Amino acid sequence: MSNIWEFLYQTVSVSLVALLILVLRKIFDGKLSPRFMCFVWSVLALRVLVPASLVRNTGVSLGLAAEYIKTVGERGLSSAYAAEFEPLTMKAPFPYVMQAPKSVTDVIFIVYIAGIFIFLFAHMFSYARLRLALRRAPSAAFEKAEKVRAVCEKYGLKPCRVKEAEVPTAFVCGIFRPVLVLPMSCETDEKIILHEILHLKYKDIAAGVFISILRALHWCNPFLFYVFSRIENDIEKLCDHRVLELLSGEERREYGKLLLLCANERYARAVGTSSVSNGGKNISARIESIVRFKKYPRGMAVVSVCIVIVMCAFCIVGVKAEYDTGLYNPTYGEYEEAFAMSRINRCTTPAGALDAFAKAKIYKNSVYLAMCSPIYMQEEFLANAGTGREYDTELIIKTVSLFPRRAAFLSP
Repeated sequence: MSNIWEFLYQTVSVSLVALLILVLRKIFDGKLSPRFMCFVWSVLALRVLVPASLVRNTGVSLGLAAEYIKTVGERGLSSAYAAEFEPLTMKAPFPYVMQAPKSVTDVIFIVYIAGIFIFLFAHMFSYARLRLALRRAPSAAFEKAEKVRAVCEKYGLKPCRVKEAEVPTAFVCGIFRPVLVLPMSCETDEKIILHEILHLKYKDIAAGVFISILRALHWCNPFLFYVFSRIENDIEKLCDHRVLELLSGEERREYGKLLLLCANERYARAVGTSSVSNGGKNISARIESIVRFKKYPRGMAVVSVCIVIVMCAFCIVGVKAEYDTGLYNPTYGEYEEAFAMSRINRCTTPAGALDAFAKAKIYKNSVYLAMCSPIYMQEEFLANAGTGREYDTELIIKTVSLFPRRAAFLSP
């Protein structure tokens, strides 16, 4: 993303996909397993990482609207990062700048980038401070370390380092050198230990770090903040489900009681950690899921994969499409929208340029002429649109003279 308009284009596209997933989850709530409820969020992750301008005609395509809004917003400005008639060509989902700002929209984009760095720095500082504190913390007592080792051996899990600290509940910290931290003042039930070790096995901490990076990229979008919190809660629900699959009967009820004890705990989770406690409201929802717990047949995994594949085709892959439907003869009030269409549907080959030029002559439509002409001529076409002057011999010769140059048919 190289300007604020590309960010808005990207974040709105991502928000629409997130809204679609929320609706889908509501429909399938209780019908598909927690694994599906987490797996379906992979569609959103892909949508965040794929620049919105690379695909067309998806279920949530906003290309024409984004180009039109950018054109109106940049009118009268001399921005360094965007121009009124320069099409949105997003090359990466991450922001970058190549020069100093010159206009108010440039400054807004710089503020957005500064917000990302502040957000990431705050989380990195919090994590570094926690790791430093844990480095000073003592190793767990022999009895507690043996308890962790016994739980890992019982369920076939890989153990990790164990330390003690003055914390309200157990948690795991770190991706590459993980540490299981146990409360110093009380005993930790083996089911809670199992919960945290399962987080390690399934790389949930790494997923949390990835979600934090996505949250930083969209720090000024409150809806996506809510969605990313839902994803983290779904990861906790899935971990609960995995714990319950390893337990039986009375042990499952005891696990629910343990979660209930954490409902009033306020634990500020740092990036790079996991904890069984994630707030009273979220724990209440997790206990409801435990009450409805059931083992789903393996065939449901195939259904989940098929649903995600269809959603990827609908929201991410898309198809190349023409935007000229109904725009052969735009009225006076539609010229700006029509010219925005021409910028996102540029001719890319000499044959396509010749075809567009022929249509421009046949339909007397300057929009087709703009599709096969250099971007710097857009302002001239728009100024003359509807007057007939865009078909003056001098202007046509200027356009035709550029046909042999293949570069003229590509985005500048």
